Amino acid sequence: MKRGIVLLACALLAASALITLSGAAGIKTIPAEEAYAKFVGEWVNMEYVGIIYYPQKLVIKPDYVEEDWSNSTDPQPSALCDIKLKKAWTDRKGNTYCQFFAVYTVWGGMIEEQLVGENFVALMRVDESGKTLEINRRFGKEGGSYFEKIDPNLKPLGGGWYWIYHRK
Repeated sequence: MKRGIVLLACALLAASALITLSGAAGIKTIPAEEAYAKFVGEWVNMEYVGIIYYPQKLVIKPDYVEEDWSNSTDPQPSALCDIKLKKAWTDRKGNTYCQFFAVYTVWGGMIEEQLVGENFVALMRVDESGKTLEINRRFGKEGGSYFEKIDPNLKPLGGGWYWIYHRK
């Protein structure tokens, strides 16, 4: 009898600890469309030198299109991507995350024919204030693996890109 009570108490304690720890992470899944709305707008990073792999300006549109502008003053975007949302969540700091898959529909520059139709997977994070956008992305298939966290040290030869922008 005592052994049964001790086992029950241990099981309840373990369950309580798991519930507490999962809540401590503070991750809350939210509807992807709700999260995406926080990313819509113009984003700039004038420190980027204006090449297509590090565009100075991104425009994330409500119709699930991303415009990449190599130079913020160009007359038209260098590339267009169609976005398909996968998953979204917030963390305990109030940051919002959105995983997505995308396909380049337009690509400017010398290698445009090679990359139209190219697929990539990405993770975006916007801070609680809505002023800073960070993105990790890499070429990949829709059913492949997605980023689960932002890696500011990600380099093209290391498997993808890290971009940071500020709301215009």
